[in-house]
Amino acid sequence: MCGIAGYYGKKNLASSVIKKTLSLMINRGPDYNSYKKYQTGTNNVVLMHSRLSIIDLEERSNQPFVDDDLVIVFNGEIYNYLEIKSDLKKLGVKFKTKSDTEVLLKAYRHYGKEVFDKLEGMWSFCIFEKKTGRLVISRDRFGEKPLYFLNTPDGIYFASEIKFINAMLKKDLEVDHQAISRFIVLGHKSFYKKNVSFYKGIKSVGPHEVLKIFRNLNYKISTYWKAPYKIKEDKNLTRDQCVKDVREKLIRSLEIRMRSDVPISFCLSGGIDSGSLVSIASKVLGHKVNTFSIIDTDQRYNELKQIKSVIKDTNCENTIVNLSECRDYFELFSDLVKYRDAPIMTVSYFVHSLLLSEISKKGFKIAMSGVAADEMFTGYFDHFSFYLKDQIGKNLDAYNKSLLDWQAHISPLIRNPKIKNLDNFFNNNNFRDHIYLNSDKFNAFMRQDQDIKFSEFNFNKNELRNRMLNELFYEVVRVILNEDDSNSMYYSVENRSPFLDKDLFEYSLKIPTRHLIHEGYNKSILRQSMKGILNDKVRLFREKKGFNASITTFFDFKSNQMLDFLKKDSEIYDIINKEKFISILNADSYPNSYNKFIFRVLGSKIFLDTREN
Repeated sequence: MCGIAGYYGKKNLASSVIKKTLSLMINRGPDYNSYKKYQTGTNNVVLMHSRLSIIDLEERSNQPFVDDDLVIVFNGEIYNYLEIKSDLKKLGVKFKTKSDTEVLLKAYRHYGKEVFDKLEGMWSFCIFEKKTGRLVISRDRFGEKPLYFLNTPDGIYFASEIKFINAMLKKDLEVDHQAISRFIVLGHKSFYKKNVSFYKGIKSVGPHEVLKIFRNLNYKISTYWKAPYKIKEDKNLTRDQCVKDVREKLIRSLEIRMRSDVPISFCLSGGIDSGSLVSIASKVLGHKVNTFSIIDTDQRYNELKQIKSVIKDTNCENTIVNLSECRDYFELFSDLVKYRDAPIMTVSYFVHSLLLSEISKKGFKIAMSGVAADEMFTGYFDHFSFYLKDQIGKNLDAYNKSLLDWQAHISPLIRNPKIKNLDNFFNNNNFRDHIYLNSDKFNAFMRQDQDIKFSEFNFNKNELRNRMLNELFYEVVRVILNEDDSNSMYYSVENRSPFLDKDLFEYSLKIPTRHLIHEGYNKSILRQSMKGILNDKVRLFREKKGFNASITTFFDFKSNQMLDFLKKDSEIYDIINKEKFISILNADSYPNSYNKFIFRVLGSKIFLDTREN
């Protein structure tokens, strides 16, 4: 895990500009930073890198890393680098380090564009080809590692964080008020539907994309992975076979992600996702495991019983972060927003930051999490609704049994009224009102109306599958990964997500829909695959809580301090009606959707106020 930044164009970046940029990259890479400059034709190329040492801690693996005519700056990890290295050695390739960086660069030299098929990992990297003058920039399949770019008349800037681009430009980027407005009204699930940021002109290299920049300063973006569109379910796969295969593939995924020359920790909630990873690491792979957990006094989010059951079963070390402890959450929240140059998307990611803070304090440089299990194996309440709809016309007896299971076990847990009414889904193929819940009411707060129509991408004709893929690549996982990266890098910790494994994900697409939910249990295949590994108190626990908390745990919106802050003049009130917003803070309690709305406004105000100062 590191930071990268660079420029390709007509300008000659001054040493002072490069130095300033590198100084901003220190959180992402406190162990070493450097840069290289090249000239190709009439263009200048600058490659900058800050290193968080994880594999091969020696100086020989510092970056920018040069191998004859190729130069690389790389952020991430190639987990299967040992296997790729072994294959290259058989072909006569020589190595001078033990790093995955050198393996990546030499694999690129040998395999060319076919290299992406061989990589298992998370990455954003840039390779400069001195001979051709071409700059090749790539991002991993799921978008675990961020990579922003800005195209200007004099050249193209790219970086792991937007502030690095701002520093290279030597002028402030312009805030995109339209992006802020859309975020406030529709929330985080809308944000990555378009290739935008909170700044005008800043775009992202997308997941599984390659951006190539040429000497004439033209650039081309292509896609190297088509699996989400092309792989369909295999109706012949039995339930037992799916359980066996998922078990094997998840164990293998975690095994290669345990490769490290520094200490590893695990984020442990009371759910099946993180509990499975901790149990595999301890009971199958034989590691001494260190875990970190969040506890909130609000019983809607408290999973202490489940957490304790995993600790007892695996004999892992555990550190509890108790949210009831007195601390200045507002100051910490403000500092995080300032570091990100963006609002925090939801309160869950603020909670997650508190976990990363404790992980860093205890000296760990890697944090494992259970990201994406929900989107691969069915983890949300509306997945039951789409599943039931899919089963109606296929097997009436099976449908009736599934409906009874839903009524007995799931319906009592659902708080969103739109999801609780199954007719919404059964009678309307396009029903998605539960996703942008109360967006019409939030729109009424805005100075200008927002387009609140829901849209989704067409990956698959199966509604459930299509929902899950939209959640993974646009609405949920993509947001989580960006927030995880920001939190982790603030504390100089690398985040790893074992469920985001190419082999495991592609196999999950083949699992017949009928196997995904069983006897009122979502993640049925994952739960069954963990039998004998994860203790049954967690494996068979139906409620979904995760790393979450109530907004009122952190902020008292009736306190004079908070009201004074919110009433203070701000650019945010060019976007939202100040008096109308302040008026809702008088309520004794807020519906969950309003909690999220207030949180988004608070973060956006801090973001804009910081820009003004």
